[in-house]
Amino acid sequence: MNLGNLKTSLALRSVVFILLISGLVGLLFLLVGRNLVAEHEQSRFQEQLDQLLNTIQNPASIAIFLSDKQLATEVAAGLVQNDSVWAVTIQTAGDVLAHLPAGEALPAEAANIVRKVTSPFEQNEVIGEITLYPDNIAMKSEINTNIYYVTLFFIGQLLAVALSILAVVIHSVTRPIEQISHRLHTLKVEAGEKLAFPSGSEDDEIGTLVKDVNALIDNLISLLTNERQLRSDLETEEKRFRAIVENAETGIFLMGEDQTLLSANPAFCHFFSITARDIDDQRVRFSDILGESIDSVQHLIKHCMETGESATADIRREGLGGERWFNLIISTIGTNMFQGVANDITDRKAVEVAAEQQAVTDALTGISNRLGFEHQFKWLMDTCLRFPEHRFALLMIDLDRFKEANDTYGHLAGDKVLVAVAERLTKAIRRTDFAARLGGDEFAVVLHSTDDPKIIEKLASKIIDSLGQPIPIDDGLSAQIGASIGIVVHKDGELSMSGLMAKADEAMYAAKKAGRNTFRFWSQQPE
Repeated sequence: MNLGNLKTSLALRSVVFILLISGLVGLLFLLVGRNLVAEHEQSRFQEQLDQLLNTIQNPASIAIFLSDKQLATEVAAGLVQNDSVWAVTIQTAGDVLAHLPAGEALPAEAANIVRKVTSPFEQNEVIGEITLYPDNIAMKSEINTNIYYVTLFFIGQLLAVALSILAVVIHSVTRPIEQISHRLHTLKVEAGEKLAFPSGSEDDEIGTLVKDVNALIDNLISLLTNERQLRSDLETEEKRFRAIVENAETGIFLMGEDQTLLSANPAFCHFFSITARDIDDQRVRFSDILGESIDSVQHLIKHCMETGESATADIRREGLGGERWFNLIISTIGTNMFQGVANDITDRKAVEVAAEQQAVTDALTGISNRLGFEHQFKWLMDTCLRFPEHRFALLMIDLDRFKEANDTYGHLAGDKVLVAVAERLTKAIRRTDFAARLGGDEFAVVLHSTDDPKIIEKLASKIIDSLGQPIPIDDGLSAQIGASIGIVVHKDGELSMSGLMAKADEAMYAAKKAGRNTFRFWSQQPE
């Protein structure tokens, strides 16, 4: 048998499986039937011997009664002629009248049948016995012959059943399936062709299979139609989207997991001075075009990977045209790609910077106002928290005789005095220091990174000397003012702006009481 055919032929496989199952079941029944046949044949053999003994019962009774050896020998000869009998012994109570075959030795274990013989005249009187030895070899041969024919009959029946099943399977199953398979290979599904029902299989399982296949064909045609329409719509949308992307003023890009640019529209290439050829050759890494903003973008990418959400940040980039600002939005695509958009916000950033600068700048003097001072002080507090060893000094400055100049020369002259004070303050302090107008004629100076009294005193004296110089106003006139300065040095402990300003104010009022145009440290105040 070809194993390839066994794997590919449903009919042959079905017959083989049926034969195997039937053979196993038949073998079991055959073993049981063999014993039953043997028992039946033995029983029949026994009945046959009993009938022989019944037949010779009367002649044997007479021969034993008369002790007639001749007659006994004739009776024994008649029994021995039977194929089922091996040997016979006829004897009286004390004498053997006949034994055939003569001189035949009997094995000790030989099975025998003993029949008691009664008197022909007195039924209750036993006068002798007949011992009959069956021919076991003949009996076994006959039993084996019967079993052999029964086995042949069973095998023939099994083959007939298998061939019948094979014919039914081929006619009712495999042939219709082959017809369906052949038809499927030539079926023009796209044209709407469907399977025809095999003859006689309209309502059975084969018919159900054909119905299901035809239903699948209907679904497939519907899907193909929808797919064509979707493809057409997709091509239209893709053209529209490409036109939008190619002509958009917003930079659009696609980036790999290793931050290599995979694609970008013309606006993005223009923003970052790269070419489409460089991107096609995968020679541009996103980090190469970011400059000092790389850390911010790395943070965005990490945020996207960890949360799966979009992230945005404003980045600065120096180019041939000067400083440019871009708003960058990055989001993930799958697990190893990123997409993003970049918008040029340089103009907006300039407006924001100007607005922020205006918000913290005193409109009259051009130095920081109270809000700017508060921002500076917040930064100082954060710095001292991170670096406890950081030191600074706060100078609160109140102008002396400003009200007299303002009342004498008018408000416009007063404004000029304030502007001059701001200019002289800025020149008197170091570049690292900070000056602000808190309101009216009140100013403040922060001396960074110092708690040395000599340096502080030198700068305070320089400020007083500078502000004590005449300040020119219109028509050759000049105003003479002075300054009282209160100083507090931050070393440890106090970090609140209100607390330090209160201490500096106390020191400043002490300077005024001391005659004005001088300075005092808060630590020098009397308790």
